[in-house]
Amino acid sequence: MSNTIVHMLRHGHVHNPDRVVYERLPDFHLSEEGSDMANRMSKFIQHHKLLVDIEHIISSPLDRTIETARPIVDALKIPLLLDDRLLESKSNFTGMTSTGVILDVIKNRHLNYVLNPFQPSWGEAYLDISSRMTSIIEEVKEKYSEQQTLLVSHQLPIFVARRTYEKKHLWHNPRRRACALVSLTSLVFDSVTGDLLKTIYRTPIS
Repeated sequence: MSNTIVHMLRHGHVHNPDRVVYERLPDFHLSEEGSDMANRMSKFIQHHKLLVDIEHIISSPLDRTIETARPIVDALKIPLLLDDRLLESKSNFTGMTSTGVILDVIKNRHLNYVLNPFQPSWGEAYLDISSRMTSIIEEVKEKYSEQQTLLVSHQLPIFVARRTYEKKHLWHNPRRRACALVSLTSLVFDSVTGDLLKTIYRTPIS
């Protein structure tokens, strides 16, 4: 009996010259570099003995994730499904620039947003992110048992999902997330028990 594998792919580099905290804002697309990353990931998957057997692809409905998934969808000739549970996390700083966020906090305008890094207080709670991510992963495990599914999402949701299944604290240092652009985090589950057997983290384009 084969294992059930859920791969989680982070999107590529985004065109954002103004350094806007875009989170769930529309019309933030892959940059030229990001498109190249997506194409290189597609080629990597096509030539990898394990990954080429991916049978299902589900993406966050944001532009950057769809554009990252597209070359893989075209290469493997698999329909692309969209699911809101894979969306980027919510942020209270959405629409501001990175510099604006720092100045805002320094001037104590929204100091309450950063008082509790364990929740975190600046946006969607880790428990809420974990709940929606495990919801889709558990659904995929049951529906596509003994198969491989690719979920295309965003850094924080992917990393929180990984820590959930590895039974680690959800709070963490954001600067130490093992979830680089177009990195692939693969959760390998026992198809009978549903238990996590191992996690595989790949950064094939680095």
